Amino acid sequence: MDLLRTTCLYKLSFALLVLWLQTLSIQSETLSAYLLNQFTPSSPVSLQHIAIHNRTRDVYVAANNKVFRLSDDLTLLNSNSTCDESDDCVNVNKVLVIDYENDRLITCGGGNMGKCEACNLIDFQYLFTSAEQVVGTEDLSAVGFIAPAHSGSALYTASRDDGDETFSFISRRELSDLTPVTPRNENRMQVASGYYLNMLQYVSGFSYDGFSYFVSNRQDSLITDVTSRLSRVCESETNLYTFSEVHLKCNGYEYVRSVSVGTIGKHLSESLGLQVGDNVLFGIFSRSSTSLESALCIFNWIDINQAFRNALKGCIIQPKNDDNKLLYASGSLCTGGVESLSDAQIDRYQCDYDSTFYKYSQGLISEAAAADPVLQLPNHNLTAITTVVEQNHTIAFLGTASGELLKAQIVDTATSRVYETIPLDDKPVKPDIVISDNLAHITVLTEQTVLKLRVENCSQYTTCDECIGPNSGSDGDPYCGWCTLEKKCSRQQDCATTWLPYNNAVCAEILSVEPPALLDTQASQTITLDIQELPPLTDGSSYRCDFDKGAFESELVVGTTTTCLSPSLDKIPNIPTDEEFITIELAVYSSETRINFLETEFVYYNCGRFSTCSECVKGWEACRWCVEDNVCTDAEQCSDPDTTLFVKQNQTECPQIISVGVSELVPVNFLREIVIPTRNVPQGKTYECIFEIEGKIESVSATLDESNITCGAFKYNFIADVDKISIEMQVQWSSNVIDQEYELDLYKCSVNRPDCSRCMSKVITPSMYECVWCDTSCAYTGTCNNAVDVCGPPEIRNIIPPTIAFDVGMATTHDIIKVSAYNLGLNESNVLSINVNEKPCDIISGSFNLYDQSIMCEAPKCTIDECTDVGVVIISEAGNSTISNKLSYQNPEITNFTPELGIQAGGTTVNINGKLLGTGSHRSVKIGEADCIITSETDTTIICSTTESASEGRANVTVYFGNTTRKSSKMFNITANPMVTLGLSKKSICSGGLEVTIIGENFDAVQDVTMVILQNITENCTIEQNVVVVCKTPRLPSRHCPTSCDEDEAFNADMQVFFDGYVYNMSTFKYVLDPIYFTFDESEHYDDVNDGTLQLLSNTLSLKGKNLKCAGNVENDVEVKVGGEICKVVSLTEIMLSCTIIQSSFSNELATVTQGNYYVELGKVSLKTTEIWIELGACLGTLVVLVVIVICVLKKRENKAKEGHKKVLLEMDNMVEAVQSQAHEAIAEMALNLDDLEQDLDGHGMPFRGPKEYAMIMMFSAYDARPTQFDANEHIGDGLTEFSRLLMNRDFLLTFVEVINNSNKFSVREKSNFASLLAIEMVVEDKLNYLTSILEALVRRHIEHMVTERKAKQVLRRNEGVTEKLLSNWVCLCMYSHLQEHNARPLYLMYQAIRCYVNKGAVDAITHHSQHSLSLNTLLSVKSLYEEITLEVINSEDGSTLRVKVLSCDTINQAKEKILDALFKNKPYSKRRPARDVDLDWQHGAAGHLVLRDLDNTSKVNGNKKQLNTLEHFKIKSGYRIALVPKQKEANVRISQDISGLNGLENLAFNGGAFDPESVIYADEIDLELGSAVYHLVDEPEENAGGKVKQKKRKIDELSFPRVLSTKQTILEYVQTMFQSILQPASDSHSLPLAIQYMFDLLDREQRKHKVGQDVLKAWKNQSLCERFWVTVINNPENLFDIPKTHQVKDALSVISNAFTDSCSTNQLHYSKHTDAHRLLFAKEIPTYRNLVDSFYKSIQNMRELDHMEMERQMKETSNKFQSIFSKKSILDHLYSYAKSCNTELSKAVENDDSCSRSRIGFRLEQIPSMMGT
Repeated sequence: MDLLRTTCLYKLSFALLVLWLQTLSIQSETLSAYLLNQFTPSSPVSLQHIAIHNRTRDVYVAANNKVFRLSDDLTLLNSNSTCDESDDCVNVNKVLVIDYENDRLITCGGGNMGKCEACNLIDFQYLFTSAEQVVGTEDLSAVGFIAPAHSGSALYTASRDDGDETFSFISRRELSDLTPVTPRNENRMQVASGYYLNMLQYVSGFSYDGFSYFVSNRQDSLITDVTSRLSRVCESETNLYTFSEVHLKCNGYEYVRSVSVGTIGKHLSESLGLQVGDNVLFGIFSRSSTSLESALCIFNWIDINQAFRNALKGCIIQPKNDDNKLLYASGSLCTGGVESLSDAQIDRYQCDYDSTFYKYSQGLISEAAAADPVLQLPNHNLTAITTVVEQNHTIAFLGTASGELLKAQIVDTATSRVYETIPLDDKPVKPDIVISDNLAHITVLTEQTVLKLRVENCSQYTTCDECIGPNSGSDGDPYCGWCTLEKKCSRQQDCATTWLPYNNAVCAEILSVEPPALLDTQASQTITLDIQELPPLTDGSSYRCDFDKGAFESELVVGTTTTCLSPSLDKIPNIPTDEEFITIELAVYSSETRINFLETEFVYYNCGRFSTCSECVKGWEACRWCVEDNVCTDAEQCSDPDTTLFVKQNQTECPQIISVGVSELVPVNFLREIVIPTRNVPQGKTYECIFEIEGKIESVSATLDESNITCGAFKYNFIADVDKISIEMQVQWSSNVIDQEYELDLYKCSVNRPDCSRCMSKVITPSMYECVWCDTSCAYTGTCNNAVDVCGPPEIRNIIPPTIAFDVGMATTHDIIKVSAYNLGLNESNVLSINVNEKPCDIISGSFNLYDQSIMCEAPKCTIDECTDVGVVIISEAGNSTISNKLSYQNPEITNFTPELGIQAGGTTVNINGKLLGTGSHRSVKIGEADCIITSETDTTIICSTTESASEGRANVTVYFGNTTRKSSKMFNITANPMVTLGLSKKSICSGGLEVTIIGENFDAVQDVTMVILQNITENCTIEQNVVVVCKTPRLPSRHCPTSCDEDEAFNADMQVFFDGYVYNMSTFKYVLDPIYFTFDESEHYDDVNDGTLQLLSNTLSLKGKNLKCAGNVENDVEVKVGGEICKVVSLTEIMLSCTIIQSSFSNELATVTQGNYYVELGKVSLKTTEIWIELGACLGTLVVLVVIVICVLKKRENKAKEGHKKVLLEMDNMVEAVQSQAHEAIAEMALNLDDLEQDLDGHGMPFRGPKEYAMIMMFSAYDARPTQFDANEHIGDGLTEFSRLLMNRDFLLTFVEVINNSNKFSVREKSNFASLLAIEMVVEDKLNYLTSILEALVRRHIEHMVTERKAKQVLRRNEGVTEKLLSNWVCLCMYSHLQEHNARPLYLMYQAIRCYVNKGAVDAITHHSQHSLSLNTLLSVKSLYEEITLEVINSEDGSTLRVKVLSCDTINQAKEKILDALFKNKPYSKRRPARDVDLDWQHGAAGHLVLRDLDNTSKVNGNKKQLNTLEHFKIKSGYRIALVPKQKEANVRISQDISGLNGLENLAFNGGAFDPESVIYADEIDLELGSAVYHLVDEPEENAGGKVKQKKRKIDELSFPRVLSTKQTILEYVQTMFQSILQPASDSHSLPLAIQYMFDLLDREQRKHKVGQDVLKAWKNQSLCERFWVTVINNPENLFDIPKTHQVKDALSVISNAFTDSCSTNQLHYSKHTDAHRLLFAKEIPTYRNLVDSFYKSIQNMRELDHMEMERQMKETSNKFQSIFSKKSILDHLYSYAKSCNTELSKAVENDDSCSRSRIGFRLEQIPSMMGT
């Protein structure tokens, strides 16, 4: 029993030792264990600073040339450039601060002349730029921060001087405009004349305890060292004259890298003599600016304040000198000479400036604020620090220049340790490290990424020993401790029970169990557990002993001892029949946590199972060994207690063989006695020795002599041809076997020692073997009478290689040969020399091989004439040996090789032909620099396989014969690898054999093409042309073959095609079920079968089966033969194949079907030839005549329609040709205008709406119930929280939607509103994946219903239910990013092209009819005369002008709109002033200014109508100067003095709400008498009774239509580009949102499930995407962009969207003279667009199998786009109002649903009103 306990303790100690050794080293954790969120800019940019908003938690990141705004989870919200318009801008950000007082962001950079800018916090809208330089230019250092000042908060900055004497290196600035605080000159510091601070590096800045501090490194002069400095200025003083600078000294480390103000923990505070919670200054330093050695120092604020006190005291009190004068600051002053001042007076002067005593000061280095390092890291270049106190432990987070984050514990001033290293990336960590308010997260910035990390990773420690460490505080994480009863490592706040801190001395542990083992026949008894650190029981809790994982439990009684009962007899586990004992788990269970929190082992044993004495008594308390009986028992006595030796609990008393530690050597064929030492062997017994040799058991009688047993003489031998075998010998008497065995090694001297040298070698033949050389063999000395002492001369046996190649022309060789011989010697020195052809063969040092008696040498030079008869001589100490004809010199030759070209990837098999190619010790081949691996070789042929070459081109074929080479006379051509452009077919049946066509380039150099699946199942392919390869799919093993034809069950195999050494991955290849064709003997499937033969009435053979189209449209892959002749397949469905038999007559011919490797014999077929054909002919004759007549009539009508169709298209072509030249001119002119627009797009982007506006417009613009704005502080009550949880229950949500859908209480509009609210709620909850699964279920149900109702084509056509609108919203959300990245630009350009071209012609301001239009309805009925004029628009701020083109027929408002368009190109429309808010000021000659209006006292009057004023009315010509000015009181005023102008274009910006862009005439501008009216270009439009303008019917050949056609031709390129961007097929270079593939895959599956036609499927896809989403987007670009939408643009977009709809339609289009004109406009292009649609749909169908992990990631990204936008509470309020409105129906539906009932959904739903207090 003691042995068992000792063994257990040993194992435990060893495990703890290993764990301790592992945890002593600094642990390097992977980033993923800590990472919460990460942001990396899409394009490389150097990140500089971060700032986190203390309320919104938005993260602002400043980079070179750019600033980003991120959400709390680091999702990009928006970004903005910090550059000016120049292309070579490099604006290195230096300052990034949040101005909370004014809600704006301030950035300062070196690329904007060192100025700072202020912008809006949300959208980065520019506000203003500082009037003067604030920071140094380029990359000169600077710091800045906002801190208190005497008049409020201010921006404090410090920057290195850039050489300008007027530059302020220290300044304090107003937040309102970034000018110096008043008095301005006193709140800026400039460099003294003659000083240039080129040796100053600012590191950090911060505010603390009434002072603003700056940390820097500065060199006083070129002959002094750089030292770290700390400067400060009093914040409450009105000026900066209190500025003072002292030395900051971390002893031994001179260069400061970063600092942080933080509190300290208990132990550290005690060692510093401070209080817990006191602040100190942490700083990281290096020995120099280039040193990689770093240290951490802690500075006491008492010491820092004293250093500043001494600096000021030295300036005031000491004798006047410059030691304390800040020499580099202009105007610095130290009076000196004051006799004395108390410390209190000195402290008062630090914040109460007195110009009589000082201005600025500095401390002496001897009076520095100094500290010793508390942590030194010789191999880490630290760059950043922040600290935190956790459980009274001070923890530092340290960033490094190599992109790592170190976690260090600062115990006290003498003890610190780095206990964890987190690799971030390979870029330096920036000083900006931010700890979250709850101290749970840390945000870290490197040069290329922002990371949000957890501060701990306690879950990585899975045991208590790992968590708190065996070293009591020298390892482990101070954040972590062991939560004993929950059995986890966690922070203390995450543990609800007893928590042991990381530095606890011991873990809770079961130290021992007494007894540790019981007999399997022992009843339940009390066992005692010794448990350390057992947590005390809380009220109502208890502990239990759990045996064998719940098999038996008993209460654990805790008192002076801790005990519980062992299992009862019926609960004791059975010991396996081949085992002596069984080990089970004994655990301690806590009722409080319901966890087994402690475990140990407990053993049950059976004495009768032990077969030896030593096993019986080694530790089993109840077991005893009966020597005479030779059994182990738990009985109290043996069968004969008087005569039997009885052993209990003492192994040393067992009869046993004493181990001697080594095996005894025994030579063979020599009589030998074996003496075996023993103990406790009984006397008077007859013994024998038993052993086994090569399967044969032998026995030898033995005798006992005191303590030894002697086995009788025996001649041992074995047959095996080995030099030694081991055997084991046992000793027994009667049937009793003595414990342990005696080991013997039997050996043969003759084996492996064929010569004297090896026999005499002490290495090969140890001396204990006693072997000697006896005549001709090696033998045991006891069997030899004439042994020799010295070996004879060597005898050469062999020479390798037998041939050597010589270099032609050089007649020399240096090949290596290996000479083997008998008796070569015992070492290399025994061989004196080797001669080849009487020339020395230089011995290779170290080549002597004792075991095979060989040596190597370098063959000598040899001419061709000398190399005819070569002899080899060995000269050794024992004599010489000569041999001839074993070595010869040869001249190998390459005569040819094939093929002469191969691909760069290798794999080409090259055949090299020649003579004597087997020459040399070894051969290798190179083609160029690449190896060609030899696969076979003869004397005339070498075959090798090429490997990958570094480049293409021609290369030599070189064969190496040992060290000699031969090159080919011709070159091998290394060509480019094959390039696969298209792999047709993505499906195969399981039997394989279906053709796959691969199209590409460079196939001519390829020898073999092989198709491979599952890594080793192959099928050879055929190269048919240089660009075409045809493969047959490999057969899929039956175990992988699917069991049904369902697409979801298809087996996805990774298909690879090997082109020699080049591998092309065909991605996922689907294997589907083999077809099944019914044979003719299956009579239930065929009607007319006679004796197994199918009787046919015609040449058409219809074969029946199932799964015939599993692999898709495989008509070309199916081959049907009848009598060996092809039966041409004419149709194929899932259940039937029809083919036409070529033979005119056939009888009993075998019919077979082949599809790839699938082959089936169906049976025989015959053609029936009876009188039935005569009868049928008579009956059918009349029918045929009637059919012919009907066909003729229909054909005539069809031809007439086709002729009309062709005539219309021809007429269209003629018109296109007629307007082509006009359109070309317009296209060229418009292209110039749009070029400027596109360039501006590249610089500033489009006014694309943000996620909030997009979602609100696309999903809520038409509804009353809209979510309110996001509020981070909103409180969601218990009721709504519970309702939110119910929405996350799939069964409830599906029921809820179904109730809303079926309810008559809600209108279609309200149901749609519900769908929008539900969609946005899922986004807010980050449950877009969940919404996707819900939507799939709803769509499936909807399709099922509509197909049942025989309305398959109308599945998604209407928008009357929740499902359809929910699908629209889902598509809308999922398409947002794709729209922004791929479609926004062409759509925006098309919109601008239409608007630009419309504005190029006259537009009636009243009727909105235009000269250029896509619609006849909005075309001007009269041709207006006008000219284009160019106005000079004045910028009143700087006098510059902008040229703007307008028309002479434009109204004043139209002219204002065009001017505003030019000023605000590509800017948001809602952000500029309406035209109605400004006036047009004509500045002309000496007359001054004239304010122009649409209506004034000069307006032309025609009866009771007034005509709007135009530019022509005022005689405005090109070159006239115009300005936009604020609205004047009167129109048509002429004034000589300046009027109130706009101060710069920025004042035209508008921050109000949206306005109606259609308003071109404003009520406040028109003052008409009652009954009067206005007109612009067209007077007296014809109106009907309803007041609407009548539209005359127009024929195609009217003059008006060519104008419409001209407009279409002008903008056609932009329309086509937009269509192509929408319908661009999915490919490797163009990815579609996986949501679209997911939706289309769903529709494909439903189509197969319901067996509807392809036209229905296409209609579903059209309705789900093109018609539901794209038509809306095309018609309403203002939903995507902040732009105006005029009547003219609206009508044009309507025509274009109709063309898009026609392109997607499944109906055939026919045109005639009655067809609407707008339908005819795109008639010629529609076929092309339809092909685009078909290709688009097909590309999605052929996409690789949907990656659901990638799909989930995209859904997550989509959700992130719309986070922190809408109020969750308001959404839930609206949704719950729906639930309340249909409460009765909803409750009933929930009760009737089994799944909802099981989840008690009804009960939970009923509780919500009470939880909400209603």
